[in-house]
Amino acid sequence: MAEQPRTVFAQKALDFAQLFALAFGEAPIVSGGVTYRLEISSPEGPSTGGGVQGVQHMTLVPQAAGNSIVVGSANRTRMTAQLRSFALLVPNHDRRSPGTDLGLDGASYGALVKRLAEFFSNQSMTLTMDDVAPGSTPVAIPRQSSRVALFLVIGMGLLLLAVVAWFVASRAH
Repeated sequence: MAEQPRTVFAQKALDFAQLFALAFGEAPIVSGGVTYRLEISSPEGPSTGGGVQGVQHMTLVPQAAGNSIVVGSANRTRMTAQLRSFALLVPNHDRRSPGTDLGLDGASYGALVKRLAEFFSNQSMTLTMDDVAPGSTPVAIPRQSSRVALFLVIGMGLLLLAVVAWFVASRAH
């Protein structure tokens, strides 16, 4: 069966994933006695919705048993990348897997962040670091879907329109 053709955005994301694999796939990251490989997700289908679903997550995957660690994301359409600081990875891991070791040390992660920053710079991508404020506890904030927000705004607009129409109709009698 022939593969379905990809949209331009999906193809760019796939090409980016292949470039990322060339840059990072063969170099294992050894930290705290654990060997990881760095992976980036690829589009699952032939389209990314015009680039809207173009976020690709970067994950440290242990070569043996253990937990994977999501370290950031990249969006080739927007030419942006975000990395999580080590200070953010530790409490996130502690909340998700209490009592287990992260298996990653700050020095090794710092070296990886430096390599990633150079890679994204070479791709002309803007890089930001997600971090926590000193003394604060990171909290995962669920993001509301923009589609849900749109429906809420439309619904409130229709409700307001109905109230105004009722008010005008009641004043006319």
